[in-house]
Amino acid sequence: MTNIDTVNKGKRGRHTVVILLLFFLASFAGMYVQSYRSVNQRWKDAETVVYPMGEKVYPDEDILMDFTMKGYAFRVDKAEILEYQDYLTKYGGEDEYTFAPDRVYDVTVTLYNENAMDGVGINLQDIYIGGKAWYASLNTLLLELANPKLQGSTAIALRENSEIQIHLPYGLNKETFRKENWENMNDMEANLIVTLYPTKKMIKLV
Repeated sequence: MTNIDTVNKGKRGRHTVVILLLFFLASFAGMYVQSYRSVNQRWKDAETVVYPMGEKVYPDEDILMDFTMKGYAFRVDKAEILEYQDYLTKYGGEDEYTFAPDRVYDVTVTLYNENAMDGVGINLQDIYIGGKAWYASLNTLLLELANPKLQGSTAIALRENSEIQIHLPYGLNKETFRKENWENMNDMEANLIVTLYPTKKMIKLV
């Protein structure tokens, strides 16, 4: 009886931990989404410029969240939507993540430091993708899988006149999309958001 009771207590303990972890992640995701909504609402009247894939985009004095990335440039080299398991296969990963997306928008970008001042860098977590009435944030666990050279970091500061190619993974979950959009996702509007104000600069992914 003691052993069974101990096992049951252990199971209840694990269930409690899982529930608390789910609550924490849901709360964190909610705050992150609210942050994007707040920023977009604040700068909703900003001029919008959309660039084609393959073209260099310069943030210049425009800001993303609360800072500029003047001296840097972005270029989207490739973008594709992969099923989660296909993403793991592509980058040689194991299915070890507790909270995995259904699909991954895999965006390959090249970042350039052409003449940024010392101390100016890029926070990859602030860069998101979106379209009409939807957006997705960076999955940092999958980022580390696809970019071992980053050593788990999401903040980048390049030497002047240097560049780096990075695979940015954005998690997509079926329940957040309408059925027809989920089934035709490759045709949906999608952009990488580079800056928000005073000019909203985006790069087309489709």
